[in-house]
Amino acid sequence: MNMKLKKFALVLAIVLVASTFAPAFAKGPFTDVDANHWAYDSIAELAATGLIEGYPDGTFGGQNTMTRYEAAMVFARALTRLETHLSSSGLLSELDKIKAEIVEEVLAQAGGSVETTIVERVVVDGGLDEEVLARLRDAEMANEAIEGDVAYLEARLLGLVDGIRYDVNRIQEQLDAGVEPVGIEELEEMIAAKVQEVVLEAALGTKETVIV
Repeated sequence: MNMKLKKFALVLAIVLVASTFAPAFAKGPFTDVDANHWAYDSIAELAATGLIEGYPDGTFGGQNTMTRYEAAMVFARALTRLETHLSSSGLLSELDKIKAEIVEEVLAQAGGSVETTIVERVVVDGGLDEEVLARLRDAEMANEAIEGDVAYLEARLLGLVDGIRYDVNRIQEQLDAGVEPVGIEELEEMIAAKVQEVVLEAALGTKETVIV
């Protein structure tokens, strides 16, 4: 394997390994969450990633209803963490750079007789280094998969925000009409559950990128 391919493999290995491990859990992050509680691991994960901080007295307040202000803070932290990770890793720009270098190498090996419009249609007179071509395909697949993951998380967050906005507006209309909202507690619990699900996905990368 030449230096460019070694560099490509090293970048992917570092980023994939780094994204696999979440920050170490804080021991007993909140005084009111027992280690035997069924949601302890999820709460500890969110606290370890900095998405939730609890109350000043050191409690989590698991029985409290999440307000729109608290949800907004969690969303902002999740988006900031995602943007920071992508920016600091420089993965997308690094993959583009390495892919361009590999294309140049393919052209050099083929003496300029390569059609590069679509990778699968690359034809080389006299033979092509299959390892180089395979790495080029892997680079494109990894790039597309990562872009898909980012778009997926953004869509989930935007969809959740729109759903919460719709539910809140509907409740407000009922209140303005002097009608007691039906099932408001159930609605609050459902929103809180959706928030936790999406935030966990953004923080821990549950939608993993698979590179063949």
